[in-house]
Amino acid sequence: MTQLDFQKDTRLFAPELDNLARQLRFSITSNGNVTESGAPAMSVDVAAGVMIFDLVQTNIAASLGLAIAASDPTNDRIDLVVVNSSGVASVLTGSPAADIPKAPVYDAEAFYPLARVLVQATVVTIVNANIFDQRVENGGTSPGNFRYVQLFGQRCLH
Repeated sequence: MTQLDFQKDTRLFAPELDNLARQLRFSITSNGNVTESGAPAMSVDVAAGVMIFDLVQTNIAASLGLAIAASDPTNDRIDLVVVNSSGVASVLTGSPAADIPKAPVYDAEAFYPLARVLVQATVVTIVNANIFDQRVENGGTSPGNFRYVQLFGQRCLH
């Protein structure tokens, strides 16, 4: 059996340990799901839930009809549905991009991302197919993943 040099070997695991520490500080313990609004519109619904926000259990307040800004006439964008330390959901609006849009930059110590919303050019309704779960459940597993990639010259969600 090989003896470990802990000072050297812990550096190998530093990124994983940092990720684990973040998951313990910020995670979902129940629900908080983001879905299309009951009535077709440029809005989403956020289900009530419970989360750990900076090591404190916080209730996520249900939010019906959370407004998504009007779509761009030419380019797609990605908006981010987030919750703050008080459990209140809001939408951070992204910037339309001709190439591959990116989600807005946010303060990871002030907001926890629930979902990304692809707002395609000219749309007038947000549908579940364009809502991508970003919640990380307590324990580190994500119920949904989102990637926007260039594939064969086409922008694709994966």
